[in-house]
Amino acid sequence: MRIADVWMQQDSSLILFQEIVNCASRHEAEILLRVRGRTVDVKSMLGLCSLMWYAGDLAELRVCGDDEEEALQSIKDVLSRAQCGHT
Repeated sequence: MRIADVWMQQDSSLILFQEIVNCASRHEAEILLRVRGRTVDVKSMLGLCSLMWYAGDLAELRVCGDDEEEALQSIKDVLSRAQCGHT
């Protein structure tokens, strides 16, 4: 299992949710995101839509599975592009 903390640099949005779901769906690993006391599977668009966050929130990614290292890096890359305003 891999665990990483991520500071959210922008508010959540439907476009960002879709990017996260698309990225996560390419991996077999289970990927959980915890923000503001709630945890969801990032492969679930409905789950992400129930998890609103704001710039400055601290999130935790938990990834478990055969391709966990690649999955964690991929999700972090999506969030990094979002943080740079390239969504």
